[in-house]
Amino acid sequence: MIRRFDKQSVLAAISTAAVLLTNPLSGWADDIPPMASQCRDAQINDQTISYCSETGEVPLYLEDGSLGGTLFSAAFIGDEPARPVTFVWNGGPGGATWPLREQLAPTTFVAAETDTGFQFVDNDDSLLDATDLVFMDAPGTGYSRVFSDAAKETFWNVSGDADVFADFITDWLERHGREGSPVYLLGESYGGTRAVEVAARLMDEPADSVQLAGLLLISPSIAGEIEGVEMPPRSAVLLPSEAASAHWHDKGDHTDLSLDALIAQAEAFVADDLTALPEPDALNYAQIADTMSGYIGIDETVLKAAELDLEATEFRRALLDAEGLVLTTYDGRATYPRPAPGESRSVIQQRDGYDLHEAIVSSLTDDLGYATSASYNRDPVEINNFWWANGRSEVNALSTLKRLTADGELRVSVLAGYYDFAVPYLLQKLQIEALNAPAPSVSFEVYPAGHAVFEDHALKSVTLGAARDFLR
Repeated sequence: MIRRFDKQSVLAAISTAAVLLTNPLSGWADDIPPMASQCRDAQINDQTISYCSETGEVPLYLEDGSLGGTLFSAAFIGDEPARPVTFVWNGGPGGATWPLREQLAPTTFVAAETDTGFQFVDNDDSLLDATDLVFMDAPGTGYSRVFSDAAKETFWNVSGDADVFADFITDWLERHGREGSPVYLLGESYGGTRAVEVAARLMDEPADSVQLAGLLLISPSIAGEIEGVEMPPRSAVLLPSEAASAHWHDKGDHTDLSLDALIAQAEAFVADDLTALPEPDALNYAQIADTMSGYIGIDETVLKAAELDLEATEFRRALLDAEGLVLTTYDGRATYPRPAPGESRSVIQQRDGYDLHEAIVSSLTDDLGYATSASYNRDPVEINNFWWANGRSEVNALSTLKRLTADGELRVSVLAGYYDFAVPYLLQKLQIEALNAPAPSVSFEVYPAGHAVFEDHALKSVTLGAARDFLR
């Protein structure tokens, strides 16, 4: 029989954590607010779900015992302690987790005729009916903070980042008495590498402290390689995504085909002719250039000038150049006006007539009750710049994932989108196949979607259904 507990037990756990974290002997900074908590009901997937939220920062200490920063999280906890717990993060690596929180948390914001232009509503698409949810922001993103250059050196790299998340998870499970709950890690984009690295650390924990059940990876960027497996060049694994995007915009020679038929032909072309790009003096060079042009809608003279190694940025700019439009990196169906020389795109501020940043902040402060004067960092450029300049340690997450899945015990589900240029779906597919993991522990599904699979409203019932089935 499942032991049920009331809302007071959740609040007691939160209160205990707040007391521990605000102990002056711990070096806790005075300006870090206490945890915020509240309990409510929500209508999710045609059910009434009772839950409590826990929102706040926990301290991150450096080796010398000084306070290096904080990690902010927003947790949504149901009333059955045997439920799974899913820890969620976006990628970047310097991206806050607000997009997945907006898509999957039990409340979200929508446009409305209010003073702010938005309001909070129950999120019928939330996964809270299947699992408890803990959304985490990496140090320096969202309300998570770093307090020194030494902290940046410690946290802003593959290994230090994974250490922070793994330590947080084990601590969270212990504080909430959830060591026996199935644990899932849900990561998007770079969150794929993070999930693998965190999983490796959690699986080294004592067997009774973390019950790691699976990884749900959304368009994951998984660094590394598997010995003896050679992947096609980047421009080759991009080709089916470029073909799908050209097809969407009615470009290329195959607009009469269905998307599925086009993808099948494009993948076969890559497998047969593009495992290595031919040299310009090769006998079949002109034929391959002509075939590529037919699939992706770019003139073969452009392809030959690039020696068939067309970068995604060049394709995105060239496909609709006559219309003055550029395809977005994360969804080849979406476009924006071609910037003037020297002009760059800024982070999106407006959505459906309201201030997006204001809505994100209000969802945490007004809706969830977190009282803070700190700034919220949606997509801090400093972290990404620092990370790619200093934090790219030699990590082979793909090889690690192969090791973790070798015995078939750890389940992995990958959801990808055809129109994704950031992490081409074909690369993900080939990486998953290269694991050679026992069936059916590892699965791969691709949808007519972009990088952020759950953002595609037309597919939500399908993609979130797949997620629910995996997490239950």
